[in-house]
Amino acid sequence: MMRWLIQILVMLGDVALFAACVYVGIEFPPQVSIPLIGLAMLAFKEVGGFEAWTHPRRFLENARRGDL
Repeated sequence: MMRWLIQILVMLGDVALFAACVYVGIEFPPQVSIPLIGLAMLAFKEVGGFEAWTHPRRFLENARRGDL
């Protein structure tokens, strides 16, 4: 049960990051927003952010391996 809770919270954090990127893209000038969004997406990719979103069978793979 705890693995589900952790994975759901991680995925909600991913959604919050995307929402923050959209907000930055709308509210800031392109000279500021493009580098910030690029850095956020680079960091997201480096930590394997899309891994949980790619296939339903991979939903809890990180938790099963003990990476969380």
